[in-house]
Amino acid sequence: QRRPGVTSHLDTFAGLGRREPILGILMTLFLLSLTGIPPLAGFFAKAYVILAAVQAGGTLTIVAVIAVIAAAAAAFYYLRVVVYMYMREPATEAEPPRHGSLVWAGLWAASALTIAIGLFPGPLLEAVNHAARALP
Repeated sequence: QRRPGVTSHLDTFAGLGRREPILGILMTLFLLSLTGIPPLAGFFAKAYVILAAVQAGGTLTIVAVIAVIAAAAAAFYYLRVVVYMYMREPATEAEPPRHGSLVWAGLWAASALTIAIGLFPGPLLEAVNHAARALP
C-alpha cells in the first residue's frame, strides 16, 4: 500500500519550502542537525561519539577518522535535499496533504528538543553519565 507523502524519491521534496514553508524550515532544521551543524543536537551526538573513539585510542582512532569522512560525505546528501526543497520547482502542483495536530505537535516537540539539546547538552550528558554509573 502507498501512503500519501511517503516516498524515497528526492523529487518529492522539490519545492517543499515554497509549498509548505513551516514544514520546509523544520525539515531543514532536522537535516542540519543530522549534518552535525552546531549548535544543534546532531553536532554534539557526532562530536561525543567521535571524541570517545579518539580517547579510547588504538584501532578506534581509525574508526573515528572513518566516521568523520562518512559524516562529510553524508552532509552532501543531507544538504542536497535542502537544495531540492528551496531551489527546484515541484514536479506537480498538487495540493499539499493536510497534517493533523498530532503530527504538528510531534514536529514542534522534536524541533524544540533538537535546539534545546544542542544549546544545553549538559543536563542530558549528566543524566547519561548518572545512568552509566548505575549499571553494574
